[in-house]
Amino acid sequence: MSEAILLLDQLQDELHTFKSLPLIPWTQANRAQLVERLKQWDTHTKQVRELLNLLQLEQLKTPALKDVDVREAETFVKKNHDVLERNLQFEKDKTNRKIDLTEKVTTPALGAELENRLHRQWMVLQRVHEHFHIALRKSMNDSQPVKGMEGDLFSLIRTKDDEINKVKQERDQLKREKYFGPNEKYSLTEMENELQELLQQFAVEKHGLFDHLESGKKKLDEYANYHMHLENKTKKLEHLVHELTKKHVGILTLLKKERDFARKLALDLETETATLRALYSKELLSLEDTKHSIKKEIEEKHAQRIMQLEKRANDQESLIKELDALVREKERQLSRMENKSPLEKKPNETLSRPKKILNLR
Repeated sequence: MSEAILLLDQLQDELHTFKSLPLIPWTQANRAQLVERLKQWDTHTKQVRELLNLLQLEQLKTPALKDVDVREAETFVKKNHDVLERNLQFEKDKTNRKIDLTEKVTTPALGAELENRLHRQWMVLQRVHEHFHIALRKSMNDSQPVKGMEGDLFSLIRTKDDEINKVKQERDQLKREKYFGPNEKYSLTEMENELQELLQQFAVEKHGLFDHLESGKKKLDEYANYHMHLENKTKKLEHLVHELTKKHVGILTLLKKERDFARKLALDLETETATLRALYSKELLSLEDTKHSIKKEIEEKHAQRIMQLEKRANDQESLIKELDALVREKERQLSRMENKSPLEKKPNETLSRPKKILNLR
């Protein structure tokens, strides 16, 4: 698991290095700037591919990391690496043909497009890094029991995540209504059903028209009678073709708007998700710092309490020693009194016996 943490730190450093690259205005850039930036992007992509391969090997060793999907990011990075290799080789070939590198880039959209691809790659890798980070934290939390305040904070974070997702859905619905406008709240399925009905009517009318044409060929003498009828059918058919074309154009317009909206929404969600995850990581780190400070404060209080108890025990031990010395001194005084001269003992023999008994007791 320590190797996985080290690889994630290296991946984070690579992502930070990519974000720290200076911005190049591609409309005013020259070919030398493009070649230099292509080399930087190519080196970054190679490093990222190696780190992803090593992380996949760590997934085989660590069961807690197997749920993280790296295949999509690996495929995307591989495609970008191939594109960068081709463009870099193309620019090197131009350099070998002694083309002036100070000339402006003839296609500024090339640099902007590649930069956009690398930015999307950064967002994908940032999401993979966050998934690995969460999996590692989850495995570490599962191995250690979650205590009271930390468990409550994790449950509070989950509740806030649910509330944020609900607000996001409401916001996306409002964005959709604002993007398409209040007069375009029609369903794509309804338009497809109308298109199918028009196609069926068109097929029926076309079949009827062909039948009438065949009968007109066979019965030339009845052509005059059927001429008016065929003319009406033709007008109706033209009207249906017009309606069909109109519906077809409307569906194409709606599909283009759906595509543009989905692309815009995906970019907004990726950017916002990266910001929120960075905020969550910062909050979790501050929580860890608070927990360590509280633990340190409690340990200091316990150490002070133990020192006070030890001091009190030492004082009591010294007091016991003093009392023991005092008792021994008293015993020595009593023994000296018993060893006095016999002349003093005989007059008081009767009185001394109870004292000796008392001393023995």
